[in-house]
Amino acid sequence: MVLISSLQPLDVLLEHINQKNVNLESVDYLVLDEADTILDMGFVHEVSKILQHLPSRRQNVLISATLSGSVKRLAEQILTKPKLIEVDSMGTSASLVKQVVYPVDKEKKTELLSYLIGSRNYKQVLVFVRKKEIADEVTKELNLSGLKTAVIHGGKSSGERSRALAGFKEGKIRVLVATDIAARGLDIPSLGLVMNYDIPHVTGDYIHRIGRTGRAGTKGLAITLLSPLEMVALRDVEKLMGKAIPQERLEGYAPKVIVTQKGARKNPKEHKSG
Repeated sequence: MVLISSLQPLDVLLEHINQKNVNLESVDYLVLDEADTILDMGFVHEVSKILQHLPSRRQNVLISATLSGSVKRLAEQILTKPKLIEVDSMGTSASLVKQVVYPVDKEKKTELLSYLIGSRNYKQVLVFVRKKEIADEVTKELNLSGLKTAVIHGGKSSGERSRALAGFKEGKIRVLVATDIAARGLDIPSLGLVMNYDIPHVTGDYIHRIGRTGRAGTKGLAITLLSPLEMVALRDVEKLMGKAIPQERLEGYAPKVIVTQKGARKNPKEHKSG
């Protein structure tokens, strides 16, 4: 069996195949895991090259959190008369995950992130951000504050991502910062906390983010840092889930103004946590 995943060093596997260190002629099963993430990371070329070395007669399995156009096209290429199996809807979040939102001015987000991790003594924290540039910046600032932090995103090599993830799982790294490109592929046993530095561009990615905690019957916590201009994005997330997310305000970090969904501004003293 061959398993192709977003977290595998596909370039290394392809190199071994080209050097004939790996023989795939007798493979009966191909499992393409996290197909949407693989395509988002730009690994379609590596996947195509690997498929060329597999026998034509084999059982194929394609696993994906979403069914985008690119995923459907890939499925059409490698699957024959496939059966579609769907598990949970996009609006389903783990029932054991407690969610909380902290309103904060944009420029104080990293400071609040560091404060929460340090003051509450969180030992293992997965932080999600939208862009790799922000991920690098947050990682740098957290390391400067004394929190051992690593980062994974599409700009890192497969080897770099694998080492960062391994260090995080082993407890050598306290904080792992990741972009949404890695949100669906991460499997971290007993992860108790996910922190959203921001709300993702794609509303459904919020579900994938918080789905990294509260797994296998364990309790989890998902914390979101919300700047005033992200209020509309938060409402979209709440609409998708069918419920409001509780908000808590921390003295010294809460924004001076609140932007409502209609764009109006209210004094924080008049704002009630939802």
